[in-house]
Amino acid sequence: MKTKLPNILSKNRNIVTIREKEGYNTLSTAWTEDLLEKIRNHIENRKYRVTEHAISRQQLRSLKLPDILEVLRNGFHEKDKTIFSNKFQTWNYAIRGKAVDGGDVRVIVAFDKDMIIITAIRLPRRSKK
Repeated sequence: MKTKLPNILSKNRNIVTIREKEGYNTLSTAWTEDLLEKIRNHIENRKYRVTEHAISRQQLRSLKLPDILEVLRNGFHEKDKTIFSNKFQTWNYAIRGKAVDGGDVRVIVAFDKDMIIITAIRLPRRSKK
């Protein structure tokens, strides 16, 4: 008989999604309501860092810093893609928007003293029905 794993952690992953949190490392509603404003303030005050991982992914995905900043300034919070990292004990916020060239991009950020740009992902274009 198989034992069902708790829904808090996914097997082989060290993350918790907002849907799975159920009172565990609860994401504050007040924080998420101000999230985009906080991101814009960090950009305006140049209080952000780009990880080496993000830089390598930008190169692989033909993205430049202006694309990332455009998404962060004008995008929206993808709550279902926001996760809690147990490894780093922080929330990784997913922001989705348009790059300078109009392509869909998701940027993952976290906060320490500064905003940390973790990675950027070009998303496939949605087919029109």
